[in-house]
Amino acid sequence: MVSVEPAAAPAGDAADDSDAATVATEAAERWLAHAHFYRFHMSRLPRPYLSLDTSRMTALYFCVVGLDVLGALEAFVPEAERRALVDWIYALQVLDSENGGFRGGGWAGNARGERGSSPAHDADAPHLAMTYSALALLVTLGDDLGRVDRAAVLDGCRRTAAADGSHAAAVVGCERDLRFVFCACAVGALLGDAAAGLADAAATARHVAACQAYDGGV
Repeated sequence: MVSVEPAAAPAGDAADDSDAATVATEAAERWLAHAHFYRFHMSRLPRPYLSLDTSRMTALYFCVVGLDVLGALEAFVPEAERRALVDWIYALQVLDSENGGFRGGGWAGNARGERGSSPAHDADAPHLAMTYSALALLVTLGDDLGRVDRAAVLDGCRRTAAADGSHAAAVVGCERDLRFVFCACAVGALLGDAAAGLADAAATARHVAACQAYDGGV
């Protein structure tokens, strides 16, 4: 468990020493509360989260990466469980040479296999945000991405692009915004080349620039 050390106070100042100790104790309690929150949601999701059944990959991403940011991943998630999580993630890989990537969960009924499985039907397709979450999870859990079908995943990313350089969440019938441009770039970067997931990097750069608002944001 990570320990939180109190800030050093000037020698001889008892009030400052007491204040520093209080701050350190409160910080440690907040750290522990956050860690337990993430750990709890790795085991079960409360009723308000039922709508996330198709996005379990991203829910797991926030929990695992949150614990990693806190420096608590190894303390709260044993090695055997981390290995099991890696296997679960790979089971959700869509093995499609033209449209590879990862599913968000087993809701479509085809999550199986050491490296994943072929699509069971038209709705059993990869999702760009789930693909990013899966790769980021694998890296955070210490996997070498050896079972990732890299060429198919990158092809799948490029297939979500439009002529203007924007990207959608999936190949057919999904929302399209800068979140998915980020995901396409991040997937490429995780696989060795940030531009590899883009169909036209120059068009995407123009698209991002065109999304800038009057206040400088996008």
